[in-house]
Amino acid sequence: DELRWVPYYVGFMLPVFGVYPKHKALHAIPLAIGAYCLADVCVSSLKRSTGIQRPNEKLHHLYNSFPSQHTSMSFVAATILHHEFGHYSPWISVGGYAVATYVGYTRIAQSYHWTADVLVGAAIGTFCTNLVYWAYDGLSDWICQDDESLSILPAYDGRNAYLSLSYQF
Repeated sequence: DELRWVPYYVGFMLPVFGVYPKHKALHAIPLAIGAYCLADVCVSSLKRSTGIQRPNEKLHHLYNSFPSQHTSMSFVAATILHHEFGHYSPWISVGGYAVATYVGYTRIAQSYHWTADVLVGAAIGTFCTNLVYWAYDGLSDWICQDDESLSILPAYDGRNAYLSLSYQF
């Protein structure tokens, strides 16, 4: 289960070795949260609306196979790693996507999901992350010409999550 988070761990460790992300933390963290939340909403909605039975005999009583949440979240992490560090070396992206692909493979091999569940989960994770980055890049180019004009600040008070946007004229 923890393997799906490996690309995030790598992304947190790379700056220790002098490899810095494309976006500053103040911008990269909301991007990651946005991508994760969008993909999670898509996957959860599809799980509820399709009600497909799990292939594993021990889990036949569960009708939440489609799509694979583990695979989706691992592809969100791999795509974030690609966007933030892929410009340094294509091998960083290859490594992230290799781990995400392995997560999908294990979900099928252990009979937790059908092949279609994993393929759609991977597509959702990749698409949602690319959509969030595309929207952010488009909005930041449109709203401000310099990186310091727009600030995004997430907050959590123990019960509610907040996202504050600030624009300096």
